[in-house]
Amino acid sequence: MKMKIFAILIAIGICFGFVPTAFAGEETDTITVNMTPAGTADIEVYNATSAVESQAIWNPTAKVGDGKASTSATFYNMTNVGTCNVSVTVQASNTADWTLSGTAALDAFVLETDSPDVELTTSPQPFVSDLPTSAGTPTEQFGLSVTMPTFSSTNDPQQSTITFVATAL
Repeated sequence: MKMKIFAILIAIGICFGFVPTAFAGEETDTITVNMTPAGTADIEVYNATSAVESQAIWNPTAKVGDGKASTSATFYNMTNVGTCNVSVTVQASNTADWTLSGTAALDAFVLETDSPDVELTTSPQPFVSDLPTSAGTPTEQFGLSVTMPTFSSTNDPQQSTITFVATAL
């Protein structure tokens, strides 16, 4: 009998030894780290002769079937007015009735930048890999050229928009 009581006491002791562990809750704590970028990406594109961003418009004089019309290679300025170096991508849009293409054709036109030379598409593509802040040379000059469609199914004026996107480096 003594042995049974002794065994029961040992069993109870073992159980109580595990009780604090079984009922001890897990506690966690967190630290939230809020980070602010050190710089801002900001570019301006404007006509180099007017230095006014609102004059970032080009009205080429070529007509359908005329071939190519171009500005000078320094007609536009792109200036990094942000606080960090940026890379820039470029893309253009189709018009209401014409498609941006690699070859002029019926209702298809070609739009390019000159210096740097980029044939524009509707998908973003590299334009400037590293445009520095005012600590470097923050301005990239470029021109535009358009090859008009060989024929058009419309006489309505057409408009394409060129979009530049700056990303902080």
